[in-house]
Amino acid sequence: MATLWGIDLGGTKIEGVVLDPSAPDKPLARLRVPTDAEKGYTHIRAQILKVCDLLAKETGQPIARRIGM
Repeated sequence: MATLWGIDLGGTKIEGVVLDPSAPDKPLARLRVPTDAEKGYTHIRAQILKVCDLLAKETGQPIARRIGM
């Protein structure tokens, strides 16, 4: 099954979601971590990767090659 991945990058949180296109109203996984923007760009990038890693673990899916932001 091809899943759809999305990231919402905000000032206080980074939220990720994985959807099955046949049931987009029922996420396979959804989670958030703090942005911690005051820690800088490198930290924010690491937080985005953390969200992707956690979503992959929760869904059993590999991280998508394309992620909507």
